[in-house]
Amino acid sequence: MGKGIGIAILSFIMYLTNLFGGGTGQPSTPMNVPSIQQSYSILGQTGQVLAKQVTLRQAPQNEAEAIDSVREREQIIILDQKENWYKIRLKTGSEGWIPQYAVSILPTNRKTNKKIVLGYYPVNDNGYQVLLGQAEHLTAITPFGWRLNSYGQIDELFDPQKMGQSLYFAGNQEIETIAMISFPEDSSRFIDNKYLQETTISNILATLENWGLKGVMLEIPSTKEENLTKLLHYVSALASQLSVNNMQILVSLPWGEDVDYAAFSTEVDYVVLRNPNQYTNPGPLTSALLLEEMLEEVVKTLPVNKTILALPNVGFDWSKTGNPSKLSHKEILELAAEQGASIKWDANAKSPYFHYGSGNEVWFENRYSLNYKFDLINKYDLAGVALSELGYEDPEIWRTLAKNF
Repeated sequence: MGKGIGIAILSFIMYLTNLFGGGTGQPSTPMNVPSIQQSYSILGQTGQVLAKQVTLRQAPQNEAEAIDSVREREQIIILDQKENWYKIRLKTGSEGWIPQYAVSILPTNRKTNKKIVLGYYPVNDNGYQVLLGQAEHLTAITPFGWRLNSYGQIDELFDPQKMGQSLYFAGNQEIETIAMISFPEDSSRFIDNKYLQETTISNILATLENWGLKGVMLEIPSTKEENLTKLLHYVSALASQLSVNNMQILVSLPWGEDVDYAAFSTEVDYVVLRNPNQYTNPGPLTSALLLEEMLEEVVKTLPVNKTILALPNVGFDWSKTGNPSKLSHKEILELAAEQGASIKWDANAKSPYFHYGSGNEVWFENRYSLNYKFDLINKYDLAGVALSELGYEDPEIWRTLAKNF
């Protein structure tokens, strides 16, 4: 792994030092720094079993409970190392420990996906489980948790240990890591101020270097016409700095607004088009009909090889009052079964939905609805897809995605 990831892990160790020592001294229990670094460096590497058959155990010791067996030449992913044992994950999803001597480390194959498959990555247990299980399908992830404030500083809203784990695993699986940095709703404060512009650019570069990231995706809430020229100038200045450091820049822009996509495309590596719908009213999360109408117009000015389409993979439950609740696919199916609701299909939007109770309405995406939208990505020959939040999806979308891309 690169220098940046090493800095990230050292940052994590310093974080733990402050945590355990009250922020001023050394931790009460000395930390074995080399073993932590070794554990992280092995995380996500691919291996092959050498022995004819090996027992998968609950813990790293010969007396531990046997939970499965692994056969010769079976490929595994390494999750951890303790002394002479590897914690591994099988393709079935089973995890356990086997002796180190029974494993040969293999070089990770380069990605052969036809399209970019970018996953918006929440730094939590659900996101991590998807990363472990679906790494072969992902070409890049954009971890959440960095937010640009109006003073040009970057707030870090995540667990450093989980972020370090995720980045190491992704790097060893040849998955590019792109920081998602959200702009404040009103960005005029720093795009109008040269000092703050330089400060934000410097802070973004430092963040990418410290965490060993390959680039940044700027999530821009809106593109007010009066700020557009200054915003483009800012993006251009940042892109120049990133290019010197061999890093990428992506911008996430709402579709359906009067946005000069062509102007942005000349400054960045990719434009990620997202639905501007804030889901204040019940209805399809992304209507296939409206999506195609939008693409017909956008591709006239935006190069398709620079266009990534963001698609939701979640669901929302609207009641007659209040904001909608975000639900995972699993929660949606459980809710429908619990309420005895019949799932229906909107033929124009190519989206499933159902009603229950006293006026509740649930709309969501699944393998079938997303398949229609994947077809549009292929039809217009876009660069790829961005899935809105890993961990919420229909688990079968990965098969559908593999067939398409």
